[in-house]
Amino acid sequence: MEFTCRFRVGMAAVDAAGRIFFPELFRLAQECAEAFLESRGLVLADWMTDGTHLLPVVHAEADYLRPIRLGDRLE
Repeated sequence: MEFTCRFRVGMAAVDAAGRIFFPELFRLAQECAEAFLESRGLVLADWMTDGTHLLPVVHAEADYLRPIRLGDRLE
């Protein structure tokens, strides 16, 4: 089953040069991961608040192949 997230890069996500501020890409990736899980019936807010489940991020990295700019549409 295919899953796609789509985002438009808004003003709050970019720096003064109009390029995405690097932590914003990780925020978008997290939103996409949560949307994917919800599409499969797992709502993190419900699953994690009972105190028995944790999902720590232990490593994250990104290679930027070209600039991501204000108004870009990401998929």
